[in-house]
Amino acid sequence: MPGELRKAHQENDIAVMKAYGMIKKVGGKDKFMTESETVSKLFELYEELMGNKKMKFLEELIKNNQYPIIFIGSGITQRYFNNAPTWEGLLKK
Repeated sequence: MPGELRKAHQENDIAVMKAYGMIKKVGGKDKFMTESETVSKLFELYEELMGNKKMKFLEELIKNNQYPIIFIGSGITQRYFNNAPTWEGLLKK
């Protein structure tokens, strides 16, 4: 990933973490949550937001065989999923 794009992703991560209060105390100091804690928190917030709508939404996705691509933070899909699409690749489509 180009350095300028990586920096933009990192700045976006920090803005999201601050906006959603994803800060914890470690040794009396404020620290950002780890990446896994952040992803977990984002999914908790999503579940709160969606409530019962989530099941209907998921059922429709499964029924229509339409699975979303989720981009979280600075390239999590690239780090954890083989052959995941890149932003550049998706934009070219």
